[in-house]
Amino acid sequence: MIQLLEFFPYLSFGLVYFLLNKGFISLSVGVEPIIVATQVLLVLVVICNIILYIKQSSKLTNMQWVMLGVTILFASLTLLVDKEIIKWKVTVINSIFGIILMIGYFFKKSPLEYLLSAQLQLPRTAWRTLTLMWALFFIGMATVNAYL
Repeated sequence: MIQLLEFFPYLSFGLVYFLLNKGFISLSVGVEPIIVATQVLLVLVVICNIILYIKQSSKLTNMQWVMLGVTILFASLTLLVDKEIIKWKVTVINSIFGIILMIGYFFKKSPLEYLLSAQLQLPRTAWRTLTLMWALFFIGMATVNAYL
C-alpha cells in the first residue's frame, strides 16, 4: 500500500500525459498536455504524502521527503517558468543520486546503508559494492536520459 501511494502520483502523471497527448481526452485550445499532467502530479504528490504521513505514524522517510521536495520544486518551476523543466526532473534526480553515492563511495561511507540498514542487513563490503553499482546505474540513467 505504501509503495502504491509513493508511485501513484508519478503513474498518474504519465497516464494523464499519455491520454492527453494522444488525444484520448480533449483539451481546450492552447492548453498543453504537459501543463495539465504536471498540475495532476503536483496535487496528487501532496495528497499522497499527507496520507503516507498519517499512515506512517506522523513521519515520512528521508527518501519520501526528498522525492516530495524535488517533485514540488520541478512541478512548480514547470508551471511558473517553462514547461520543459519537468522533463529534466529525472535527469537531475538521477544525477544527484549518482553523485551523492559516488561521493559516499570515495569517502568510504554508504548513503544506502544509512537509508536502508533498518530493512536490509549486509556486511560493510556489500554496502560499498552496492553503493558503487547504484551510483554507476544512476549516472548511466542520467546520461541516457539527457541524450534522449
